[in-house]
Amino acid sequence: SSTWQKGVRHIGINLVVVGLVMLVFSYVLNRVVGTQVIPKIKLNSMVLQTDVRNLATDITQQIDKNYWFFGGLYAVLGVGGIAINEIFRHRFRTTEPVTGVPRQNPSEDKPQ
Repeated sequence: SSTWQKGVRHIGINLVVVGLVMLVFSYVLNRVVGTQVIPKIKLNSMVLQTDVRNLATDITQQIDKNYWFFGGLYAVLGVGGIAINEIFRHRFRTTEPVTGVPRQNPSEDKPQ
């Protein structure tokens, strides 16, 4: 990107999108496997059937936890990146927002 602020904003948007997709995938995976796949597992041995169902449930829950964690982490990092970009964009603006005319003394706006 031409400036680091634009780069942070682009990365932030990408992280939010990827994080939300991961969270949705996690939710859908858990619902589909729990309601559609596991009840349809039928085996000749009841003990083996129970074990296979428990194994499928455990694997699904582990995948679900990982997707929730990383999806949430990516979403939070992305929102943080976008927020940092907005803070720096508004705090260190060197032109008037409406007219686009350069300010007389932009250093007066910076916090001490």
